[in-house]
Amino acid sequence: MWSLFGSMVEGTGSTFSQTRPALLRYAIDRDSDLDQIFDIDADTGAIVTGKGLDRETAGWHNITVLAMEAGPLIHPEVLPHPLED
Repeated sequence: MWSLFGSMVEGTGSTFSQTRPALLRYAIDRDSDLDQIFDIDADTGAIVTGKGLDRETAGWHNITVLAMEAGPLIHPEVLPHPLED
């Protein structure tokens, strides 16, 4: 199976137990995605493919998503993404 460029992959939907909702910004740790295969919407955390995916060349991708609060806290979240037939 392969994914077309721009296909929706995952939404992070990170939540934190706080008394007030946090203003979060999302980013991909580029050290975990050197070929820049994935893109992320900084406001929503929606992840899309920046390039086409092909299970024949790589059956699994691990990227690290950073959720940054409007303060100094950063919460990395690893999202494994297997490609299936």
